[in-house]
Amino acid sequence: MSMKNNLVLTLSIFFSATLSIQAQDYLVIAHVKDTNTHQEIEAVNVFIEGARRGTVSNKDGRFRLDLNAGDMGKTVIFQHIGYHILQVDATKLRKMDVVYLQPRVIPMQGIEVEGASETNRIKLDIPQAIEVIDASAFEIRGYVDAGDLLKTDHSVQVSEDLSGRKTVTIRGGNADEVVVLYNGVKLNSSLDNVFDMSLIDLKDVKSVEVIKGSNTALYGPEAFSGVVNIIPKTDFDYNIRFQQRLGTYRSGNWGLHLHKKLGNYSGYYSIKRGGLERLLEDGVLENLSTHNTGHLTYSFENNAKLNAMFVSTDLDYYRTGSYAEDVSSMNTLGSLHFNGNLGFLTGLDISASYKELDENQDLRISATNYTRDLFDESWYLNLQKSQDMKGIEYLVGYQMQHSNLDYNKDLVFYQFQRQTHGFVAIAKTDDEPGSDFFKNVRLNLSIRHDIIDDEQKDTSAFNLPGSTQDDIYGTNSWQESTAKFAMNLYGFNDELVVNSYVSFGANVKFPSLIQQISTPSDFARDATAPNMEPEKDRSLELTTTITRDLGKLANVSGWQAGLSYFQNFYDNKFRMLSPPFSRVPVFDNVKTASIKGLEGSMTVFFFTKKISTEYGLSKYFISEKSSFPFKSDFKQTINLSIDHYGYSFQLHWFKENEQIAWLPASQTGSNPDIYTEVELPAFDNIDIHLSKTFDIKNFQFFLNFSGRNLLNDDTVLQGIAIRDKRFYVTFGSQY
Repeated sequence: MSMKNNLVLTLSIFFSATLSIQAQDYLVIAHVKDTNTHQEIEAVNVFIEGARRGTVSNKDGRFRLDLNAGDMGKTVIFQHIGYHILQVDATKLRKMDVVYLQPRVIPMQGIEVEGASETNRIKLDIPQAIEVIDASAFEIRGYVDAGDLLKTDHSVQVSEDLSGRKTVTIRGGNADEVVVLYNGVKLNSSLDNVFDMSLIDLKDVKSVEVIKGSNTALYGPEAFSGVVNIIPKTDFDYNIRFQQRLGTYRSGNWGLHLHKKLGNYSGYYSIKRGGLERLLEDGVLENLSTHNTGHLTYSFENNAKLNAMFVSTDLDYYRTGSYAEDVSSMNTLGSLHFNGNLGFLTGLDISASYKELDENQDLRISATNYTRDLFDESWYLNLQKSQDMKGIEYLVGYQMQHSNLDYNKDLVFYQFQRQTHGFVAIAKTDDEPGSDFFKNVRLNLSIRHDIIDDEQKDTSAFNLPGSTQDDIYGTNSWQESTAKFAMNLYGFNDELVVNSYVSFGANVKFPSLIQQISTPSDFARDATAPNMEPEKDRSLELTTTITRDLGKLANVSGWQAGLSYFQNFYDNKFRMLSPPFSRVPVFDNVKTASIKGLEGSMTVFFFTKKISTEYGLSKYFISEKSSFPFKSDFKQTINLSIDHYGYSFQLHWFKENEQIAWLPASQTGSNPDIYTEVELPAFDNIDIHLSKTFDIKNFQFFLNFSGRNLLNDDTVLQGIAIRDKRFYVTFGSQY
C-alpha cells in the first residue's frame, strides 16, 4: 500500500506541475489598427524587449504572440515604419483585443519591415515627382472610379464625355501622353494611345501611383507627361464583401467580392454592375457597365510571387434625340506576372499579357449617320533584371508589344499591325557627401532604344460599294534612342527630411495609328494631313520636398511642402482637332511648342494626423494652347481630411481657369471650311465625402455619402450640363 500511495502521490505532483506550467503559458490574439481611421495595419513587428521572440501582423492586422510567466512585467514593442513605436506591458497585453498605433509624419528611416517584400518598381526608375495614393485614402470615400479619384491632384485634369468615358492629363499635356498601367501591363489603346479611367474599379485597387513628367525610362516612350500605375490588391482582409451605391440620375451599382487563401495560394473574384439613366430635353441618355476581375497568386518561400489575373469590362451607352448615339465597348485583359528570384537569377520581373478592345459606335446627327468600329488586340512581354554590383545598381529590360487593329470608319475598312521593341538600361550609384544631415547623393543615368514597325494592309476588297479607300500609308518604321540623367540629394534626421533632385533628358513619342490615318480635310478644307515624324521632347525638372515632424504631442504634428519647376520643349507636336460627333479625333501638326510650369503643395497635419489640410497649385505657361485642347493652365486645390474613431470626412475644392480647343464648324456654327478656337469658361467646385466604418464581431460595415459639384456650375456641352450637382450613397459589409 505504501508503494501504491507513493506512486499515486508522484503522479499527482507531476500532473499538478504540468497543469501549473500550462496555466502560465499565454497566447495573445489581437489586432493592430490605426488610431484615427481604425483600419487594420499589416506588417507590424511585434516582439518582446530583450528577447528573440516575436511575430508580424497579417493583412487584416491580426497577430498571435506566445507569452509565458517569465514574460509578465516585460515590455512588448509594436514597430512599423509608418507609425510611432508603442510599448505595452505584457500583463496588460493579455487583456487587449485591439492595439492602436499613432501614424508618423515622417516614416522611420532605415527600418526593414517584415512582410513588405513587394518590389517598388517606380524606385527602379530615375527620380521623378510621384504621388502615391494608398487604398486607405479612397476605398470607403465613395469615389465612382479612378478618374474621380485622380482629379483631386493639382497636377491632374480629368475630362469626361457624355458616355461617362474619362481620360486624364498630367501637367497640361494631352490624354495620349499619359501611360496607364494595371499590374505593370499597359492599358492604352493601340489606336489612339488613350485609356478610359472609368473602367478601373477602385474596390480592387491597392494603390494608385501618379508619376509626373516625361523623364521615365522604364515605362516606354509614350509617357510625355506622366504615368498612372494602378496596383491591384492580391491579398485581402475579408472572405466576402458586398456594396451598393445609389445616386443622381437614377444611377446605381452593386459589387460582390470573394477572396480565399489556402496555404500559399490566394484567389479572388469580383463582379460589379451598374448604370444610370438621365432624362434630356429631347431624349434619354443611358449608361450600363459590368466589371469582372479575378486573381490567383502563389507565394514562394523566398518571397517570390506568381500572379495570374484577368479583367473584363463591358460598357453600353446610348442616347436618343436630335443627337443620337449608341456605343458598346468590351475591354479584356489577361496577364501572368512573376516577381522575385529564380534559382541563381535574382531581381527578376517577368510578365506576359494579352489585351483586347472591341468597340462599336453608331451616331446620327440630323439626317447624317456615322459609324466607328474597332477591334484592337495586343500581346505584351516584359523582361526585367535588376542587380547590385560593386556599389552600382543596374537594371536592364526588354519590352515587346505586338498589336493588330481592325478599324471601320464610315463604310471604309482599315487593318493595321504594329510591332514594338524597347530596350532599357538604368544605372544608379550612391555617394556619401560627408554631411551629418545629407546622407546620400545618388547619380542616375538611363538609356532607352525603341523600334517601331507599322504596316497597313490592303483591305479594299472588304470595303462596301461606293466607299473609297484612303491609302494613308503602307508601312512606317522608326528607331529612336533617348537618354536621361538625374541627381538626387537626400537628407534626414528624426524631425526633418529633405529630398531634392534635378533631371534632364530627351523623350520621343511615335505617331499613333489614329494619327497616321488622320484626314482633317474631311472637316475643313484648309487643314493639312499631319507630318508622320515622331514628336521629340527635351525636358528639365527641379523638385524639392521638405517634411517636418513636430512630435506626436503637438497640436500641429508636422507639415510637408513641395515645389517643382519643369520645362518641356516639343518638336513636331501633334495637335488634336476634335469633332463633337466622334470618339476618334483628327490631327495636324505644329512645328514647335512648349510647356513650362510651377507646381507647389503644402500639407499641414494636426492632432497626430487626425486632421490634414493640403493646398495645391499648378501654373503652366503654354506656348500653343490649341496643341493642348481643353487644358487649364492654372489650377488650385484644397483637400481637407478628418479621420477620427472610424469616421472619415473629406472636402475637395478645386478651381481651373478657362480651357481652349479647336473645333470644326459643326460645333461652333462658324465658317464650315475652317477650324476655330473655342473657349470653356473658368470654374470652381466642391466635392465632399463622409464615411463611417464599424465592426460587429467578424463583420465590418461601412456607409458613405458623397456630394459632387456642390456649387452647381451650369456649363453645357452638346445640350447637357457637365458640371451639375450629383449625390451618391454607398453602403455595404464584409466578412
